Amino acid sequence: MGSTLDDLPRVDDLPGLARATFAERSPSSGASAEPAVWWGTVERCAPWATPLGARVLDADERDRADRYVDDVDRATYVVSHVVLRLLLARELSSAPEELAPRPSPCPSCGGPHGKPVLDGGPEFSLAHTRGAFAVAIGPTPLGVDVEGTPDDRVVRSISSSLHPRERTEIAAHGPTARGSAFARAWTRKESFLKALGTGLSRDLSLDDVGAGDTPRSPAPGWHVADVRLEAPFTGAVVWCDPDAPRVPADDARR
Repeated sequence: MGSTLDDLPRVDDLPGLARATFAERSPSSGASAEPAVWWGTVERCAPWATPLGARVLDADERDRADRYVDDVDRATYVVSHVVLRLLLARELSSAPEELAPRPSPCPSCGGPHGKPVLDGGPEFSLAHTRGAFAVAIGPTPLGVDVEGTPDDRVVRSISSSLHPRERTEIAAHGPTARGSAFARAWTRKESFLKALGTGLSRDLSLDDVGAGDTPRSPAPGWHVADVRLEAPFTGAVVWCDPDAPRVPADDARR
């Protein structure tokens, strides 16, 4: 038996799910197409979200959840996808299990594995890391990311792939602050790549989003904002103006 919006909990009443606020923004950032970002921790949201999984997730999502070996990773997947469906259902006044997101064509190769889209629906992006998640919804292409603070081994192994200015900013920090600087750069970068739809197939050194306190816009018409989250999590969201180039030129290295 399908659900209706009337017999599901109101999003605004869900314990542990919060509308996130923005911290620092790129200098070009405007409010005309600013997305809404929601976030939460699995610990707080699992008591009400996990029971809804069997009711609102589709067969593919339930199958993917079952393949997780680790309990926390499985719960993170289920909770984040339940929240995404509830938020989209509210936007579209639809039952959450009736939503049918599909992959868009990949901008890099044209294959059917681009970012998820919803026919007739808003732009959206989902991110989850172990124990936390974020959802962004807005009128133009966007991406959101959330990460925990990485250890120095991860910072050293991945920083060399980033934009030269980002690498310089990360290296300028001492060992205790280097992880936070890297997390800022990485969440901004991954959010941008999600918004483009390319994911990590795009060269990480091409686009400069900054690793300092203030993010930088990677291309004209694109906006970056850090999202205020509780420690140890770092988050960012990226969106674009309606007329912004969807895939910046690869020679736009700055």
